[in-house]
Amino acid sequence: MQLEVKHPDFQSQRLEVKCGSLFSGSKLKLNGTDLKKVKGIYTVRADNGKELSVQLKHNFFDPIPKVKIEGKIIELATPLTWFEYIWIGIPILLIFVGGAIGGVCGGLAATGSGRLFRSDRSAVSKYGLSALLTLGAALCYVILVTVIHFVLETT
Repeated sequence: MQLEVKHPDFQSQRLEVKCGSLFSGSKLKLNGTDLKKVKGIYTVRADNGKELSVQLKHNFFDPIPKVKIEGKIIELATPLTWFEYIWIGIPILLIFVGGAIGGVCGGLAATGSGRLFRSDRSAVSKYGLSALLTLGAALCYVILVTVIHFVLETT
């Protein structure tokens, strides 16, 4: 997913954010070219020739970052609501039941739920599919623990 950054210093150029996947972070692009970041900061030449510092600020389990240009925050999408964050974070509770294994299963499910809530699906399908991801994470946890227990018991 690529989102255009609306900023007055980039009228004749196209500044956009390519949202990351599960295993890669978001990237900043100028006129279709990936920009390099140094210590988390991109240096971008604006329309007037001035170099601006740009940062991508990530939120917890939200795949769409905020863009910070010279200290000013730009929202690329409507922020998730508090109850959406609560719903997305429910699988993280597996960490209290299952430690590291529960945390991995819950973290993957929460990341998937965050991506679901940023999709174009209806609200009912977002919540329903997110609930299925949570149940799937719990089932995955139980299967993993059972397999590990069985392997350790037989050796």
